[in-house]
Amino acid sequence: MQVRQALPLAVPLLLALASACASTEAEKSPATEAAEGAKSTAPEQPIAQLVEATRTPEPIGKLLQSLDREITAWNNLFLAAQSETDRSKARNLEKTIMTTTHNRRQEILEQLESGPLTNRIVAAAALGFTRDQSVQSPLLAALDDPEPQVVSAALLGLWLLGRQDTPLDRIASHLTMGDTEEVRTNAALCLSTLVKSGARSPSALPALRIGLLDSSPTVRAHCCLALAELADSESFQAIADMMTDPTTLAAAASARSVAFLASKDIKLRGKAARAMVGAWIRAEEPAKTSIYRSMVELSGTNYGSDEEEWSKWATRLP
Repeated sequence: MQVRQALPLAVPLLLALASACASTEAEKSPATEAAEGAKSTAPEQPIAQLVEATRTPEPIGKLLQSLDREITAWNNLFLAAQSETDRSKARNLEKTIMTTTHNRRQEILEQLESGPLTNRIVAAAALGFTRDQSVQSPLLAALDDPEPQVVSAALLGLWLLGRQDTPLDRIASHLTMGDTEEVRTNAALCLSTLVKSGARSPSALPALRIGLLDSSPTVRAHCCLALAELADSESFQAIADMMTDPTTLAAAASARSVAFLASKDIKLRGKAARAMVGAWIRAEEPAKTSIYRSMVELSGTNYGSDEEEWSKWATRLP
């Protein structure tokens, strides 16, 4: 589905690991601490040495801690932004993360491939911010990591990377058979976004259809929107049935997808209109408002809260 019709969905960046990121520095021995204590009484270093010291790269463990905090802050801004000021803050923070990860990408890659678990998790997500093609292959390899948390973060990294040439088979596999809800959610987010960017694979369509039955409403919503993007008219009824979903997220995604499919296929307009009106009449708020907006979008008119007029409109369509 095009951006103009995209439904905002929660982005599950579950990376609260700042306090757990493993540092690669060795613990200090008593002798080292004593030597450092002696240094504190030594004459001050010349300014040139102090300036040079500030250029020393931050140790990778601390860097990943910082990145974890920044990614979490960016995610919160990304989800909650209500004003242009908030959106500007999110963009600026994203640029900061992009700069840091791009400049240190080789070290971050090393942590993804051989670092401790907490570092691998943060590294997988952080590499997506580099927007660098060279990290695509390592992120795809990380989808085979034995730890579900690393797999989940790698899916986020691939989502952030957003390359149209991303192979979809492993992502589709995690959508249908992911060990955890977090893995399936991030696989749905990743697959849906890549499909919208133009990525294609024979494995995508069946996986997305299966995703409509997932226990997670976020998975169902992402799959619903992606199937509409793929103009999957065969899934029309399954998508329309989701308008009665108990969660607003899935019901709203269903309504948007039904309207989108009907706008692209005139043969579906009558069926879509009757499904939407019926669901709208039975729905409770806030899902009722979401379905109503999609009815207005499809009809090109507005009958307000008049159920009879909406029903007549739907009945008139073939």
